[in-house]
Amino acid sequence: MSTNLIKCCGYVRVSTEEQLEGYSLEFQADEIRKYASLNGYEIVDIYEERGESAKNLNRTQFQRMVKDLYENKFEVILAWKVDRISRDVVDLMQLIKELNGKDKKLVITSTNSDSTKENDDIVFLLQGYFSELERKKILERTSLGMKKRALEGYRNGGKVFGYDMVNKHLVVNEDESKIVQEIFELRALGKGYKYIALQLNARGIKTKRNNSFSIAGIKGILNNVIYIGLIKYGEYVNWNEKRRAGRAEPEIVIGQHKKIISQELWDNVQEINKKYREKRLVNRTVKGELLLTGVLRCPVCNYGTVMHKSKGHFYYMCGQYHNKGITVCRSNLVKRDFIEKHVENVVLQIINNEEIIQEMIEYHEKTSNANTDLAESQLKSIINKIELTNKRLTKLEEEYLNDLLNDYARERNNKLAEKVSKELQELEINKGFLEEEIAEKENKQINEKGIREAFKDFESVYFSADRLLKKSLLRALIKRIEVSKDRKRLESIEFWFFPDYRLPLGELRRRSVYSQRIVKTIEGRRRCNDSRGQRAYDSGYNRAGIY
Repeated sequence: MSTNLIKCCGYVRVSTEEQLEGYSLEFQADEIRKYASLNGYEIVDIYEERGESAKNLNRTQFQRMVKDLYENKFEVILAWKVDRISRDVVDLMQLIKELNGKDKKLVITSTNSDSTKENDDIVFLLQGYFSELERKKILERTSLGMKKRALEGYRNGGKVFGYDMVNKHLVVNEDESKIVQEIFELRALGKGYKYIALQLNARGIKTKRNNSFSIAGIKGILNNVIYIGLIKYGEYVNWNEKRRAGRAEPEIVIGQHKKIISQELWDNVQEINKKYREKRLVNRTVKGELLLTGVLRCPVCNYGTVMHKSKGHFYYMCGQYHNKGITVCRSNLVKRDFIEKHVENVVLQIINNEEIIQEMIEYHEKTSNANTDLAESQLKSIINKIELTNKRLTKLEEEYLNDLLNDYARERNNKLAEKVSKELQELEINKGFLEEEIAEKENKQINEKGIREAFKDFESVYFSADRLLKKSLLRALIKRIEVSKDRKRLESIEFWFFPDYRLPLGELRRRSVYSQRIVKTIEGRRRCNDSRGQRAYDSGYNRAGIY
């Protein structure tokens, strides 16, 4: 093949509905191949996105394509139409700006539009605008249809535990309805969400998704009016853009399905819920007491940790255990005083070390490409999509549980639920990737003066701050903390601003000169101070497994 050919990739996408309208992936790929052959392009790869919406750029294959593009595997993206890339004009123009800044480009084969040509800017803008307009019309038509169905007493949504969907009607699932009744009766006796979840999980009872029951799942059941024969619709207005800020007064109508719970039992449970909420508000301020929730990981399952208080003492507890109980993990308690003290000591020694600061400055001076606009736009979209996907998953579950589906629809619902669950996992992965990318790029934007000023005042600000501010300061520095399996040693701290390693892992010390220098410096500070207080301080570090 001629070496004069420009390396490119093809991007093809089709939503579920579009597969029926002649927009098949094969058709798009053929059009791209024809264009490439006629215009001197060599196709390195074709990225296929099946059953995906173009409302944002947070799609698995699209993100893989962008990553490969930035690794210089090709120079050009070929797509059949603009709406294959995005139906959001802001996302589209931001992508083009980012591509042009890296000497890459997007070419639309159906219109021969080139993102690097000045005269084609207006073409992309108009095509993007009309694509977004079409998406809004589709959403509006869908919303009107769903509202009409809801007001007629039919459910628009996913699986609901206690019901099956048969011919778009909710039908009581006899086995699951007994569990629903039990859940309400336990709550009426004053049992907490976690207690109820633990009882069900211990007996091996599963949700509609064949998962263990969680606190959130139990709470959702106990607050769902569907179990007293009602349908609720319109609790959120324009969820995709406003999220929870768009909360509105929902419309509640009598449903076309049979109720599982009596009105009397429902009222009793709601009264219990109200008392628990009031009690929770009284004790809510205690949640700010722990500095490392979210960044400290469970040493067994690697899940995030949450607060636990026992006999006046605070601990970090495995979040999985907290939500789902002993069937998924153990409590794996870590003493607050132990872990926070050692983390603070490591952080303060690092930020007060001139050699480490100089290494950081040199690293940032060597790096480039610190623009975060596209990544931030993508992250915002992906966070919105995660919330929406969670909502879709809940909706599918409610739809299934409410028993409005026939056998075919139930099977389709199950497949959609599996697909949505996988999407959610991929979104979380992409979210983490984007957060790391943004943090990395933002660090690159910091100049020498900014780095020194930030670290110069950190210690004084930290020790004069309340615990909530301390928590924010530590989270700005620390990405992840791991402790040993026996929970008696600090294994590692991973920082946002240090590239490619974590402190104080021994293996990384051996592999990284940069890491060796940091650890060596900290140890040097220890050896240079012969005071009894410093020796005691260092022995505490040794017991924590830091050296």
